Amino acid sequence: MNNNKIRNIENSNEKNSNHIKLSIFALLSGSCGQSNKQKQSNNNTNSNLTIMNKDTFWHIIETTKDINTEIMYLNLTKKMTELSKKDVQIFRTYLTVYMGLLDETIWVDMACKIINGYVSDDTALYFTLWLISRGETVLLNALYDPDTLSELPAIPWGNANFEMLMSIGFDENEDMNNKMQDKIIEEITSTIKFKEGKKFGKYKTFEEGMQDIPNVLPRLIKRAELEKFDWRNYI
Repeated sequence: MNNNKIRNIENSNEKNSNHIKLSIFALLSGSCGQSNKQKQSNNNTNSNLTIMNKDTFWHIIETTKDINTEIMYLNLTKKMTELSKKDVQIFRTYLTVYMGLLDETIWVDMACKIINGYVSDDTALYFTLWLISRGETVLLNALYDPDTLSELPAIPWGNANFEMLMSIGFDENEDMNNKMQDKIIEEITSTIKFKEGKKFGKYKTFEEGMQDIPNVLPRLIKRAELEKFDWRNYI
């Protein structure tokens, strides 16, 4: 991965269609699917019983959370078998929308650089999935002030990613419900507050943001040093 990859943030349109981003995310997820057993279980559940909303989504994340992402993946997979097919679809839509809204967020990229030692399009995506798996409070605090991640009790230095989370609830035969997606986008957008009010901050390029890391994340850098993690030269 190239640490010096430049993103032309100045030319990025913050109003760029979320549907395009989410379509890209769906393509990234395309290689991951539910097991036949899980699909059968969901199909056997009353699909008319819908309990999923934003609070339920985050409750499931919190109650299945584990420091070990492989264990959390198993916990989530089991939980999906207990839900109706409709609720699994809504859970998946919440996850997809969060990913789309947080795509190319400079504050996430900065934290990813310190915690993982490198950042690229893929690693930033997997790092964001890991942030989501830490719960709503951790995620929202990190977007408003990424230096709050220094307060986490356990940080998997060099390995803070959760790529497998993309496969939870995925059904290759199911079309995305755009009406549901639009409603969730509107709901979630009002809860997200980015540092300096912008997902790209004041920076014109990705590289410019990376150079400003010491000014933005002093506590997280100190935490990395205490953990003897050389984030500057990890690769």
